[in-house]
Amino acid sequence: MEVTIGPFITSFLAVIILTAYTYVIIYVRKGLLYQNMKFAFAIISLILIRMLLPVNFPFTVSIYLETIMSPVVEFMFHYIGDFHFGLAEILFVIWLIGSVCKLISMIHKQVIYKRTLNAFLVKDLEAYPKLARVLKKCDAPKMQVSIVPQDISPAIYGRYRPVLILPDWDFTEKELEFICSHEISHYRNHDVWMNLFLRLVCCAQWFNPLAKLLHKELTLAYEVANDQKVLKNCSETERIEYANFILKVARKLGENGKKRMDIGAVAFAGFCQPESKTRLEYILTKEEERVTKKRNIWLHYVFIFVLLLLTFFVVPEGHCTDVLDKEEAFYIYENDVYLVKSESGYQLYVDGEYKYTLSPIPEELKDLPVIEEEENEK
Repeated sequence: MEVTIGPFITSFLAVIILTAYTYVIIYVRKGLLYQNMKFAFAIISLILIRMLLPVNFPFTVSIYLETIMSPVVEFMFHYIGDFHFGLAEILFVIWLIGSVCKLISMIHKQVIYKRTLNAFLVKDLEAYPKLARVLKKCDAPKMQVSIVPQDISPAIYGRYRPVLILPDWDFTEKELEFICSHEISHYRNHDVWMNLFLRLVCCAQWFNPLAKLLHKELTLAYEVANDQKVLKNCSETERIEYANFILKVARKLGENGKKRMDIGAVAFAGFCQPESKTRLEYILTKEEERVTKKRNIWLHYVFIFVLLLLTFFVVPEGHCTDVLDKEEAFYIYENDVYLVKSESGYQLYVDGEYKYTLSPIPEELKDLPVIEEEENEK
């Protein structure tokens, strides 16, 4: 696998396209989120994983856009003064340091949060008969329950050993059923993994403000889709009750000024009014409006599948250094071989004979001596 500027550009473009796509399915093609989105979110998860791996795979096809990208590549890889490194190397080091710092901060928060949850784990669920009945009714997987004495949103945390997080509020049995069915659905749909991938993308693209917007909008999209799955067989009255409960939780969190921590838990409700308002609009939409044409559904799947293929198998590159035909191929031995730095790039000379202009210098030729064009003319 080779690291070039192409995969970074692919990842950056993928963030832009996914952000626009998420905006469309939430606010324009609203009927899509009433459908089963599990397959769509699975594909999006793969795209997010690709965005975390800025490398060329063995099966990657490079599309050389010399007119558009060559000036950018030449500028990025142009050596600074007499130093044998360019702007690309400097930016790569800055990006790497920033990504590592973000990742360490995220892991640190997770460790602290996990310790906090462990301090409030319910050791005997039988002491909470109402909750035990609801979990059994919802056919809950094997999970732990943590009841926290703070005003926080109900949530689910953990990918292998899930923890149901509840504030120490006096919930009715119906409200507990709403919470448990919602969070268990998140777990079974692997939305916890989606949340992790999104947060890792934010770490890797800490410099890109659209990455945070993508996290916000895509989180809202799978919350809306999860609501529809939970309410699929519910009556209109139950949908109203569910909407009122989300509003109740959001208002209580907002009144107490509680902000949702960025710790990877998938929350039942947030304090953010625009997000809650969008969810309520979807929940309270009339039944006849909760449908969409099959053609739109198929176009939706085709689009994200094509985006998956493009991100994994195609990367844009600025210059192809492997353009010599077999008849023009030559071998380089340890004799008079050097590079001449010119305005158009680096000219390769073998035994005093010009061979080719390179831009940037390939990794395997970076140890060759580099001289200025004026010195070569002398």
